[in-house]
Amino acid sequence: MKRVISLLVVLALCAGLVLIPVQAADNTADLKTRDDFYWGMNHHEGQYRSYQWEYMEEQIHLSAKLGCNMIRIGGDISGDLTYQDQLVGLCNKYGMKIIMVFKPSQTMGLEYITLACKALAERYNGKNGRGFVDYIQVWNETDAILIKAKYGTGGPLGKIPEDYYTISVDGAADLPEYTEYFRAAAKGIHEADSDTKFMVNFCGQHWYCLIWYLERDVEIDVIGWDTYGQSTDHAEATKMFKQDCDELYETIIKRFNIPVIICESNTSQELIPDIASTKKLETYETLLNMMDIAYTYDWIKGFTIYELLDEPYLQQGEQTWGMVECDSNGIIGEEKPIYWEIQKRLGGNENLKMLNRSIVDLVPYEKLKVDTTDDSQINGNKNESSDLVDNGNMDFDFDFNMDEIDIGTPDVLEIKPDTIVTQTNIVEKIFKMPWFILIPSAIGIFLLIGGAVVAFVVIDKKRTRKKSAK
Repeated sequence: MKRVISLLVVLALCAGLVLIPVQAADNTADLKTRDDFYWGMNHHEGQYRSYQWEYMEEQIHLSAKLGCNMIRIGGDISGDLTYQDQLVGLCNKYGMKIIMVFKPSQTMGLEYITLACKALAERYNGKNGRGFVDYIQVWNETDAILIKAKYGTGGPLGKIPEDYYTISVDGAADLPEYTEYFRAAAKGIHEADSDTKFMVNFCGQHWYCLIWYLERDVEIDVIGWDTYGQSTDHAEATKMFKQDCDELYETIIKRFNIPVIICESNTSQELIPDIASTKKLETYETLLNMMDIAYTYDWIKGFTIYELLDEPYLQQGEQTWGMVECDSNGIIGEEKPIYWEIQKRLGGNENLKMLNRSIVDLVPYEKLKVDTTDDSQINGNKNESSDLVDNGNMDFDFDFNMDEIDIGTPDVLEIKPDTIVTQTNIVEKIFKMPWFILIPSAIGIFLLIGGAVVAFVVIDKKRTRKKSAK
């Protein structure tokens, strides 16, 4: 009996020695323990040279492989929307939440803004074959044009009313004007047959505009925050971000109880002026610190990195801000060191199989199932010189019965609003186990057990011989 107990003790010690480093090395899920938090990536529309149609699968796959379960993309409601439909469908197939940035024409009047936002929400309501969009962000960083000094040293921070145009000066946009715009947009999205949420975003410390809107009954479901490293000194930038989080909570969140998603973030632009700087992990220390800090606040529900691909033909840092290299022709290059570092933190899957766009079966409609209008009546053109803009407002004929319109029966994806939110991210679990450590460890355990058995037999024989000699 003593021999059996001794053998078991030896085996347990051997297994423990091998498993200790395995547990210590399993740090890939550090930022994947919250069910209510989403890690996202910014993509651009198909007309951007780095985000061409033919590479759509590879783009989405790169974000999924990284460990992201949310994507921020541009959206529209007019023209050829084939690319947009396929992009939404493919994101849904990967189990990703979607933030869609929509910029309806302001010159066509409030009725148009409401109608266009409603139509977009219903186009992607998860019930008509085109998939589901979780958030519609209407316009982008409008606070920047509302603040009296857009940027610059010594300019207003955007924390108080005096920092903004509250009365139009020389045709400048003002807060009352955008209050009406956002109220119209919220009305359209909330009237839609959809669970899509309405988002307004702001940048930096310009959060007073949110107080203005919310005090005037603009129904904002989610606040989007664009915040970047504010210093080339990582410690200082990290401290400033933490201070901003605390002040935003005390100023807005505690009072209005609205969740926040960080829609754009990266390290300071000055730290990544060229490709050479993007090869160094220390360049991104601020970004990694901001990710860690944001994750600790329960009112921050997501963090979206700007952006997936380099755009070398653009300016203001976007040439090299990507997590993945890309040339001027849209040819995707190598993942940068920061990509692999983030993948390790998010528990991404390096061996994730790429989905094929052909599996997203989207049958085009002739008309949207909207109770006020159809596609042909929504002609918001991005070109502000369009004839449609001349009257400032657009009259719509609502005098028809949607029940009389035959929209056909498309092949519908099995995607519903109530399942998309809870759908398990397919990239989350596979890579959490460090296989590259477990396999050698298993071999090590086997060898140690074998060695222990041999040692036990040898020792036992020696004891037997000594007893015989006596």
